[in-house]
Amino acid sequence: MDARERPVSLVRPLASVGRRALESSLPRWPNVSESRVLARKMTRLAQHDFLAGLPNRGLLKEKLTQAIGLAQAASPQARGAAVSRSR
Repeated sequence: MDARERPVSLVRPLASVGRRALESSLPRWPNVSESRVLARKMTRLAQHDFLAGLPNRGLLKEKLTQAIGLAQAASPQARGAAVSRSR
């Protein structure tokens, strides 16, 4: 190897790039953790009574529909039950 010839790295060492330059070259994704927490809170508020914290009719209907669907998938001859609600 001649004195003028030396191996050239095509990739600069990480230490020479610098943190700021490295961070600016990386893709940025939005922080979705706050959005997920807010979505969970909104779902809870939509499915539960605000004062008592008890499940509401919408959640009951959703759970019943889900249970009936699972029962019918397990046994196609499963029949629905009549639910009476009094006010």
